[in-house]
Amino acid sequence: MLILIFFCLYVLFILIFFFPPKPFDTVIVPTAAPQAVSGMPFKDSRSIKVTWKPPPKDQQNGEIKGYKIFYVKYENSQTDQDAKSSLVDAESQELVLGDLEIYTEYKIWVLAFTKVGDGPSSQPIRVWTNEDGRYCPWISANRLALT
Repeated sequence: MLILIFFCLYVLFILIFFFPPKPFDTVIVPTAAPQAVSGMPFKDSRSIKVTWKPPPKDQQNGEIKGYKIFYVKYENSQTDQDAKSSLVDAESQELVLGDLEIYTEYKIWVLAFTKVGDGPSSQPIRVWTNEDGRYCPWISANRLALT
């Protein structure tokens, strides 16, 4: 404890340190969806190739870290919550979805994300897988009898 004496002159120095605030992190989620999403059957009857372009540069709102591709069979019993998803890095602009059902229609959509979170989803597209000619569920074997 410091003891001060009465009737003495004391000189005090006060040092003030100012640390400027860090600049605000201007990264937010993208405000636009990936563009030009398209899909087509790929190589076999169980694959679809999906391609897209990044969101417009002025709506990316920071560095795009990657893309999420969602897909679900297009039928009444399936909802968007039933969708499966795949992740790809920011450099990728295509993905081959494999292990799909033969001659089946799929609903597919894509979104971009930054380190902060997900941007809006693209408009969904609908794509059929190819037939393979070996399986036709609506024709039974007994209908194919030779005449």
